[in-house]
Amino acid sequence: MTPYEKLKKIMVDNRLGVREFIEKTSIPTGTFYKIKNGETDKVTHRTAQKINKAFPDYSYEWLISMNANNTEVKQSEVNSTLDEMDSLAQKVMDNWEELSKKEKFKGFFYYKVAQVLNMDIDKIFADAVSKGQ
Repeated sequence: MTPYEKLKKIMVDNRLGVREFIEKTSIPTGTFYKIKNGETDKVTHRTAQKINKAFPDYSYEWLISMNANNTEVKQSEVNSTLDEMDSLAQKVMDNWEELSKKEKFKGFFYYKVAQVLNMDIDKIFADAVSKGQ
């Protein structure tokens, strides 16, 4: 299955058009069309993460497992990427105190928490402003 065939399968399974798929996954429109038009031979790790986050029934491993030439990505490559992500997560945890003092990090962190929890950040902000907080 080519990368686009995988995206198409997700869209068909979930009865989504291109616009809805792009909005739900937060992948850039250009990225979607590069995959659709065969300008890229694989789904990148970042794109696979976004799709998997929006559609957890489609595994990260499945999304990156084949490139456009139907050549399987080696499991060692998947494991390496997962190891890198674990290492990065550990660095964040190890440096949490220092990171939490940085305003830029705090804003980004709270924004991401709101996204993960499916919270409407605009509504939260508007409510806080209206209450004078």
